[in-house]
Parts: sequence; structure tokens; C-alpha cells
Amino acid sequence: MPDPFNVPPGSIELPLVQLDPDLPLPAYARAGDAGLDLCAAQGVTLPPGGGRALVPTGIAIAIPDGYAGFVQPRSGLANQHGVTCLNTPGLIDAGYRGEIKVLLVNTDPTEPATIERGQRIAQLVVQSVAHCVVNVVDDLGSSERGEGGFGHSGRCGRSQPAHVVTLNATARPSARTDAWLTAPVTRVRHRSMASAAGLPTPPRSSTVTSRAPSVT
Repeated sequence: MPDPFNVPPGSIELPLVQLDPDLPLPAYARAGDAGLDLCAAQGVTLPPGGGRALVPTGIAIAIPDGYAGFVQPRSGLANQHGVTCLNTPGLIDAGYRGEIKVLLVNTDPTEPATIERGQRIAQLVVQSVAHCVVNVVDDLGSSERGEGGFGHSGRCGRSQPAHVVTLNATARPSARTDAWLTAPVTRVRHRSMASAAGLPTPPRSSTVTSRAPSVT
């Protein structure tokens, strides 16, 4: 049972059945962490180039109503071995009572990845979720984005819409602009952006620089 005198504020109780008592319980690696580490209940080798496996964790849980579980990858596995969760985040509904399993995939093009029994393979994040009531309407109203979908906000390094604030890596000192900008944002391509941010409007002419040193 949890120690009632050592429970962080805002915690919820998570009923858990150990299907494999020899494995460590899910735990937070450090105070303040968001994800409980999940361990592999069996070893597996993932072939290179997309080899995948459904790996059991040896636990079953009962997530309280109003919450859901989200299985997330571990950054160390992804960075060092190219192993991640294929359906990330993996959703665990509150009503599910079966064993938690993690669908791993090896993205390394040439090297197989070996997962040992007891190895930490994923993280479980439990979050509050809203229950929606679908309401059919004739009009959704307007918004700034509208129907803009995939790629609508642009990409770094490509041509940007005129209202986007861009960065200049070769900033140099300028006494003319010190009074209104000291951060390394060095070009405002639309005067209304400065006004909206509460900054004095930059000159109409050209690049606005800051005290940031030159980057070589």
C-alpha cells in the first residue's frame, strides 16, 4: 500500500495486478517525472529495418474513470538503438483490464536490437481526459487558422509568410535598436508583430539588430 504520509499532492491511486511478481513495479525514476517506467516481461530481438514485437510488461491496471493511460517511448532506447513505440502514444482506456503490452519497432536500418527481460522499454503517463458530447451544428464559426491543415504553418528554413518573426544568426551590435530589443530576434518582417508584442515599432527600412554577438 502507498504511504499516506508520502504521497505527492494531486496523486491518484492506480490499482495494479502483478502478473509477473519477479519484475519490478512501474515507478518514477525521479521526483516530478511524468511517466512510470514499464519493464519487459520477456526478451526479444527486433530485426533491423522495421522489425517489431508486442512485448508484455507483466502488469494489469485499472485506470480510474475520467483518466486514460498513454504509453510513450523512452528517449534513451530511441537515441541509442533506434527503438521506439510504433503506435505512440498507445492509448489505454479506463475500462481495459488486460495485460499492458508495448508495441516496439526497430528503426535502425542495419542493426538488430535486443531487449532483455526486465529492461525498461516505455513509460506510462496517466492523464485526466474530458468526455465529449457530440453536438451536430450547421456552422463551426470562424477562427484565425480556418481550414489550414498539414504544413499550413510552414517549415524552418523555407520562405515564411510576411507576418512571421525570423532569426538572423549573424546579429551585430547596434546602438540604434538597443532601446527596443535586446533578445537575439533580429528581424521583424511585419511591423504589426512588434506592436502586438508590446515592442516599439522597428524602422520600416531593413534588418533590426540586437546586442547578440556575431555567430561564426
